[in-house]
Amino acid sequence: MKKIILLASILGAFSVTFAQSVVGSYTQSALIAPDQIRDAAQTDVKITPDKTQKNKIWISNLIGGSTFYAIANASDEDKAVYNVPAQTVGGYAVKLGCVIFDKEENEIAIALNNKSQCFGISQSDYDNVSVSKKGVNAGGVKVSSNGEISAGGTKVSKKGVEVDVKGALAGLQYVGKKN
Repeated sequence: MKKIILLASILGAFSVTFAQSVVGSYTQSALIAPDQIRDAAQTDVKITPDKTQKNKIWISNLIGGSTFYAIANASDEDKAVYNVPAQTVGGYAVKLGCVIFDKEENEIAIALNNKSQCFGISQSDYDNVSVSKKGVNAGGVKVSSNGEISAGGTKVSKKGVEVDVKGALAGLQYVGKKN
């Protein structure tokens, strides 16, 4: 019984620490978003902890005055990663998203509706693995037998580097510095 209580205490302390580092206000450094969202972004983004769920945070003022939530995914001494589940925020339909807090830089990156920016958070990102004469395909990364490598809208070949700019800049991407 003592071991269970000790484990519960450690996990509780971990989840409180997990959410607290990201909590605060952020001044925008960069924003790529649809015009109506970009034009409405005038105030600092604010992140607050959920009052009942320790692994949940609330993000406000990114999309107008609306608020949306994110769930803790992973954390280490350098970064904390959160998953933004599908939800509608101020009329903007979020299908997927991620929040990455860099603890050393005190900087946050939020990506909504951009699969390449949030790649690797979902288990489904790693479903397809195949090896054939044509090459290797694992989790969205393809290495062909002719040396061509492609991943997340970027392709490296003998011709050079090709980037799917439309895919790379899709959705909403925000970078902010903690106040």
